[in-house]
Amino acid sequence: MKRRLNYFSLALVFINCFAFAGEQSLSDKAKNIIVISGKISDTNNNELLAGVKISCNNCEKTFYSDLDGYFFIHLDLVDSENLKIEFSQIGYYAKSIDFKELLGSSGNTYIDLKSK
Repeated sequence: MKRRLNYFSLALVFINCFAFAGEQSLSDKAKNIIVISGKISDTNNNELLAGVKISCNNCEKTFYSDLDGYFFIHLDLVDSENLKIEFSQIGYYAKSIDFKELLGSSGNTYIDLKSK
């Protein structure tokens, strides 16, 4: 009986260790997960632009548009206040857009870059 009780106690401790291992800290719970997608084109000829660098001033992530000019941004933000997203490519003027403006656009986001 004692042996069975010891195994049962050991099993409970083991289960409790794994049950609490997946909990998030309070700072992780306060983050907002934001997803923005769209396409980037040349202002003059509406040609979709591949390899456009997409970065933001408050985060360490950098994204690039794909071969068809489409982009997909996934950000984990605690504070999106004064956040600007910058789109840049060699041969084009960089374009900086307020994060709130990007969120306000319905559906896909369309970005036009002007060539130099």
